[in-house]
Amino acid sequence: IDEYILVQWLAPIASEAPEFALAFLFAAKGKEAAALAILISSKLNQWTLLAGSMPIAYIIGGGDNAALPVVGRSAEEMWLTSAMTLLGVALLLKLRWGLAASVITLSLFLFSVIPDETFRVYLGYVHLVVAIGYFWVYRDQVVPTLKAVANRVKK
Repeated sequence: IDEYILVQWLAPIASEAPEFALAFLFAAKGKEAAALAILISSKLNQWTLLAGSMPIAYIIGGGDNAALPVVGRSAEEMWLTSAMTLLGVALLLKLRWGLAASVITLSLFLFSVIPDETFRVYLGYVHLVVAIGYFWVYRDQVVPTLKAVANRVKK
């Protein structure tokens, strides 16, 4: 397996295994909302704290005082990860995570370990097309979902 992909995708499984295990236990006990909350919290943490701290680490590590360069392989990974995140949001619009969503995300994840750069760019487009399809099918859920989130934030 490609070393970059091993570090990018498989190494985080070890660090996030406790979250996955806890989410699995909650789901197995019929507490789906808690299981999803754990996974969503983890993803938000990755996209805010972790991604936000990368430019700071870059500067501390000797990079110039400018934006973190996202080129080549890192640009491809950013594209694929962004497309995956958008698909995750689309799948959560109906506020249920069923077998279809699980099969789709697991299948696309398994394809994401294929190291061919062109394939991975196209895989990002597949994620995007599936996400747009879900947004279209569940378009009547967009406003209620946003309202539900806003109401939870107010509390």
